[in-house]
Amino acid sequence: MKANRVTAISRAVEYSPNCERNDALIFGEVCNGLQKKGFQTEIVCEADIDFIEKTNTKLYISMARGRRVLDILKKKENSGALVINSAKSLIKYNRIEITKKMIECGVPIPQSEITETGSTPGISHHFWVKRGDECAQNAKDVCFVENAEQLERVWKDFEARNISQVVISKHAEGDLVKFYGVEDTGFFFTCFPTENGGCGKFGAEAINGEPHKYSFSHSKLREECNRLARILNIPIYGGDCVVGENGDFKIIDFNDWPSFSRCRTDAAEAITEFFCKQADKFHSI
Repeated sequence: MKANRVTAISRAVEYSPNCERNDALIFGEVCNGLQKKGFQTEIVCEADIDFIEKTNTKLYISMARGRRVLDILKKKENSGALVINSAKSLIKYNRIEITKKMIECGVPIPQSEITETGSTPGISHHFWVKRGDECAQNAKDVCFVENAEQLERVWKDFEARNISQVVISKHAEGDLVKFYGVEDTGFFFTCFPTENGGCGKFGAEAINGEPHKYSFSHSKLREECNRLARILNIPIYGGDCVVGENGDFKIIDFNDWPSFSRCRTDAAEAITEFFCKQADKFHSI
């Protein structure tokens, strides 16, 4: 049974802004699913650095985002362990590197540039300024800018918090669509977060307003998101896109292991399925 031991690492509260309960629920369902599949699952929070460092398990399923624990998991990967999502990929692909890769690989995104905090953008207003080093941890990490005065306030705040590099993206008009996926499983879910006055964890989604529900190709979006997941080696993913009146979509955010709050049960089954496949491959090597 030692081969079926799994260390399951939950996300620390600071990396679950306004999503603590939902993150805990999806992680709990996945761990229950793995136990039903015969895995001996030991759950630990990413804050328990010493425990994680001392584990000698070969299988890890992780929602961790803190750099200290990711460095530990990267070492374990380099020593032959299976870690999903890959710590090596999460360290390599912060927002800046994801944006670079999307541009390089022709992923449809709004006009974007990577620049230094305090610089003069090459994109005219209206645009979004996003911290480049990490995913958003509070509402000030992703800011909508309409004029020079607003930009100056954003620069002052970023400088005060030692955020030196940012991604600036042209605002995309149209329907905001959230997507959730698990590569190589067939699972892919979309929804309109602003429908009926809804909004996301920081409320910025409201800027796009109530959806018109423009027609778009769900299959093309799924194909593009799964392609990006493979490129980044982030198989459990979520994000946002904006669909224009003509049906074209632009991906505006892509991140690792979201809360899957609107599709939790199906997502947990898909994540469990994916992990089982990868564990089988791991043991067959």
